[in-house]
Amino acid sequence: MPPEPDLNTPYFETPARTERLQLLSHLARNTTGPVYLRGPDGAGKTRLMQRLRRELQEQTAVVWVDLAEPVKLMAAVIRQLGLPPEAADDWPIGLNQALGTRKPVIVIDGADHLDPTVRASLAALADSGIPLILVGRGGGVDDWTVQFVDLPPFDAAESAAFLRGQAGIDAARITDELAARSHEATNGWPGGLLEVLHGLADSPPPPPPPQRPSVEAAPVPKDRQRAPKTSRTRKDRLPW
Repeated sequence: MPPEPDLNTPYFETPARTERLQLLSHLARNTTGPVYLRGPDGAGKTRLMQRLRRELQEQTAVVWVDLAEPVKLMAAVIRQLGLPPEAADDWPIGLNQALGTRKPVIVIDGADHLDPTVRASLAALADSGIPLILVGRGGGVDDWTVQFVDLPPFDAAESAAFLRGQAGIDAARITDELAARSHEATNGWPGGLLEVLHGLADSPPPPPPPQRPSVEAAPVPKDRQRAPKTSRTRKDRLPW
């Protein structure tokens, strides 16, 4: 499985992804139904959502639940919101009573792992007016009505810029030809491009081009060497 982009690296912004980020931010604040950020493995979904999370946290609480790991949904939501255990009573009525006027955003990463029980609990949250954003490859929802937001890949120029920006000291090794071949092989998905960089880091740099040997003048044999000229005074040249 291709790795997601390193969450500690600077966010790589493109016009298309900025548009998706703005759309998700708008939907999280204004929609009443679940939203699903969809993309293949290695698309950078989690990285984009981390960026959105920082923006949303300036105005409201954000709960992040990763279903790729064993987790109890109700307990995770209540714990992250700092609510008492009673907030799980008569779900989600008890939760909304404990929240009062607050409307946190619930992010469900790994939505492809949704089972019917968790899906029913999430549907009850969405029906009660709590914003819900699912993140995954598009599975796990069955006949549940959600609004999909598809995350696009990079174009060729963006792939090249991403490779060079992430390559660090190896940036000079990202030639135009390597960038073009990498984009074509990965379809512009950042996870695949990161694999290219990992392979580049594990391979030694190409050796420098051989230098042409310096040409030195061959020594002249002694029998061909000319005797040095001696300076003669005017007196030496006179016949007497």
